[in-house]
Amino acid sequence: MANGRRRRGAGFTLIELVITVVILGVLAGVMSPMLAASIDGYLLARRIKLTDTQASVSMSRIAKEIKDANDLYGLGSTVVDDFQFFAPNVGYTIRYYLDTGTGQLLRTQDGGPPQPLADGVTAFQVFTDNGKLVTIELTFGDVNYTLRTKVLARNVP
Repeated sequence: MANGRRRRGAGFTLIELVITVVILGVLAGVMSPMLAASIDGYLLARRIKLTDTQASVSMSRIAKEIKDANDLYGLGSTVVDDFQFFAPNVGYTIRYYLDTGTGQLLRTQDGGPPQPLADGVTAFQVFTDNGKLVTIELTFGDVNYTLRTKVLARNVP
């Protein structure tokens, strides 16, 4: 101790530490809802992207096969969720239907084992007004997403 003075120790006082902890707590309380909303938004966007991909791939496949169909097996203006037709390019009957228990859109060919096309489907509807122009609608419930298209069955007489 030179000159009889005590030197103050390096560090923080208790009051400075308490104020710092309080400020950090307030910042964390303000930031956590914003962070949670961002994470929820990301997860929803991911589910929507997956749903859109499944819907687009499923709809493209159904449309491609209907275009080449030559017999729609009596499909009419009544909306159905179980639809089959004969596809001459592959030489067998194709069936699309919704398994309401699992929420899967399924495809079979000539009565074989079902092949899942999409998950989370709440509605699958098919109908035609003129016997050649087929309307297909897929609805996915978890993200409230509906995809609708019309396909001209070129080979149907």
